[in-house]
Amino acid sequence: MAENQYITPTKENPIFKAHCSDFGYIEQEFYKSWEIRTKELWLIGNTFSTNLTDAIVRLHEFMKSYEPATSKTKYEIFFFDGTIDKYGNSKEIKVYSITEANARKWKLK
Repeated sequence: MAENQYITPTKENPIFKAHCSDFGYIEQEFYKSWEIRTKELWLIGNTFSTNLTDAIVRLHEFMKSYEPATSKTKYEIFFFDGTIDKYGNSKEIKVYSITEANARKWKLK
């Protein structure tokens, strides 16, 4: 049997997505893509991390090398456990957020 090409997010094994308000999801893929497949839909996306600690560390690394549009640029991490809403969209929960101004204030950059 061939190895699965995708991670299937679940409540026990969620994935994390990172977002930058300047352009959208941060597409740095160190992990397999995630997949949700049902009779009605098939969703695929990039996995930013498989645990929150790694997601925060990787987001801070990204922020150090990124030149933001403004000091109000916001960086966020979302938790996704494979839950889909009634419209077929992934239900994501924001678990971390920081602005460019706060990153500089707290010397993360």
